[in-house]
Amino acid sequence: MEKSTSLMKKISLSILALFGFFGVGYGLMNFSSGAVESRGEYQIIAGVRGYVTKTDPTSLPPDYLVAGSQNVIINDQERIETRAGYTLSGQASTTAKAVQSDFVWRNSGATSTVSSEIFLRQVHGILQFSTSTQFLDLYEQFSSTTPARYATIWNDNELIDVLLMVNASSTLFEWSGGIGTYNASAATTITIDETIDRARFWFAGTRRIRVLDTSGVWREFTYTGTSGNQFTSVTPDPTTFTFSDNAPVVQSVRSNINKPIIGYTSDFIKVLNNQAWIGSDGSRMVYVSKDTDYTDFTFSSPRVTGEGALLTFDDATIGFESPDDEKMLVFSGKDKIYQVSFVIFPGSTSDREVPRIRPLLVSSGQGAISQELIAKIKQAVIWVNNNKELVEFGQIENLPAPQSVAVSDPIKPDFADADFTNGDIEFWRNQIFITAPPDGKIFIFDIAKRFWQPPQIMGIRRLSQFGDLLYGHGQSVPETYKLFTGLNDNANPIEAKAHFAYINGGRRDALKNFNRYFTEIYLASNTKVNVSILYDWLGANGTVIYELDGSDQTFLYNPEESAALGTNPLGTNPLGGLTNTSINLPKYRRFKPIVPKDHFEFQIRIESNDVDQAWQLLTTGANLQMSPNLPSRIIK
Repeated sequence: MEKSTSLMKKISLSILALFGFFGVGYGLMNFSSGAVESRGEYQIIAGVRGYVTKTDPTSLPPDYLVAGSQNVIINDQERIETRAGYTLSGQASTTAKAVQSDFVWRNSGATSTVSSEIFLRQVHGILQFSTSTQFLDLYEQFSSTTPARYATIWNDNELIDVLLMVNASSTLFEWSGGIGTYNASAATTITIDETIDRARFWFAGTRRIRVLDTSGVWREFTYTGTSGNQFTSVTPDPTTFTFSDNAPVVQSVRSNINKPIIGYTSDFIKVLNNQAWIGSDGSRMVYVSKDTDYTDFTFSSPRVTGEGALLTFDDATIGFESPDDEKMLVFSGKDKIYQVSFVIFPGSTSDREVPRIRPLLVSSGQGAISQELIAKIKQAVIWVNNNKELVEFGQIENLPAPQSVAVSDPIKPDFADADFTNGDIEFWRNQIFITAPPDGKIFIFDIAKRFWQPPQIMGIRRLSQFGDLLYGHGQSVPETYKLFTGLNDNANPIEAKAHFAYINGGRRDALKNFNRYFTEIYLASNTKVNVSILYDWLGANGTVIYELDGSDQTFLYNPEESAALGTNPLGTNPLGGLTNTSINLPKYRRFKPIVPKDHFEFQIRIESNDVDQAWQLLTTGANLQMSPNLPSRIIK
């Protein structure tokens, strides 16, 4: 009789659970997401809406990635795939020194022999420029501890734009960008293959060139004239050295001593309306040059339009950025930002102009960490502040003045834990990249879809956009890499992890179970993917791990050889390893039998860790159903 009564109770509980008294019925389960579909008895995750770590992972819809995810990309089709890798660009190095600074100079002097982009980097105090195969030294006397900063400006005398540089000294450096190849030399002449006036070499002032000799040493020469493709009145005698045909010839960097003034240490530079703005991390003063001469910082009283200026702020300078062609944002100290513009003096003639300094309303710690962590993105200025937030400053519809918004809020814990020392910001292909070099992480924000990618683990300090490609500069070695290409990190494996939010079937208080787990994935034949099922919080109720093997024909659907490449719906996001230019991958489809285990929630983790592995997740899910059992262990 007791056995019969017990059996009846179990049957009753099963019926009640089915109709939702102790849990929702299976047909009523709802993940509250358009990307989670119910197909028959399976609850399928068919897309991913972003990476979030601020919200508890057990409270998010299951089509979000959470903490622990790394080195995977949400592509244009909102699918998860392994990210592309990186390859060495230029020479390898074993020196334990970081790349301190970088700059891609997009100049106005492109010809058939001179590129419109010159790729520069600073390594342990040496400024280098890139050739097609390596980085060569341009100037050897920069600081070995402080990054150089760069800005371009127009030179009225030379009728070209030039590159200005500052580097923790009272010298304003300038470079014409002159690059050529050696042809011949005589006692007082050096001939190059290029026409000098088309190769960006100086025509006035103190002029020097450098030529790389056969022993790998740069030899510097002064010249006072030019003719066609020949430097004239050259000293010292170049015939005392040996040069190879086509040896590189470059314009020497020119030094303007005590500019803007004697004793002022210049750390930051920006150009607005052809006026150089120079700031110092040890001074509250900012100097502005004339718009006709970037070495002249003088001005009249009252000041006339286009003259220099001296501005004084309430703290030392951190950096500059201009949101438009009229104003400059000056970042001072840890929590001060000023908007500076020049306006016509009231009641004066139109040529009398005064600076207008307006403090922005920001709270404590909202100033920028460094110049490198400030950037202009389309019509907005963004920066990483001292509260470790990525802030976007721009015009918001229906509001009278620009507003600042903490874009990084969805991944606030990640930013709070990150070390942004020597970090950098770069905007590329509609995405913002932020490096946290000591952590070896890159954070990526998709502007178009307004979501965060999972962190990418790379040993990168600085970022450069060169030739429409993204490059990264090493944090621990002076190497430069082409990013998001290939399927390995310079021959090293990529540890890819996609950790999804927990799934509870819409009820946190009811037990569930399942006996099949379904995965549909594009999988390369050399790739093995681990699927982990963690029952309850962090696997407190057990973990099941099994492998998806791309070489196992049992579960593969191989494309026909005649099938066109474009017929496979692979992602097109350039950050991922699988693009429309990749080979067609087989589709792997599997229903994995699982021993049912009662649980409140479970998490799926999909991971791989090897060289040249590639996969893209299409759908995944379990035939989840309500358990007839009560959580008796926790009912007291």
